[in-house]
Amino acid sequence: MEYYFQSKYKAGRLFKTGHRDIAFTCLTYTIFNHPSSYEHLGCLALDSDSNHGRYTVNSQIEFGKQVLKDYVFLDYAICNWFYHFKEISDDRYLELLATSILLNENSSACISRNLRS
Repeated sequence: MEYYFQSKYKAGRLFKTGHRDIAFTCLTYTIFNHPSSYEHLGCLALDSDSNHGRYTVNSQIEFGKQVLKDYVFLDYAICNWFYHFKEISDDRYLELLATSILLNENSSACISRNLRS
């Protein structure tokens, strides 16, 4: 049975859209809004000399670690979406999705904001 599946996979007849589906899932997962992400991530946009934000850099780091613990697929999604993206042939929809996520300067509440750093 293993040989059967390996031969089908190598011939391109198994999981034809696997990389596209995984890239789409990863990109989509990175744009979720964590319940308190606006409050925490919004403070990052403040001027470094400002004391208006209640969260320090260390609390931001701790918040990020907690989010990665709470959403275990997020680390994989952030680190591996591009691997799956580059494995597919031209897909205009995924290109638009990726650019809209990475270039969206207005989304301070979105976890994917950290992808631009």
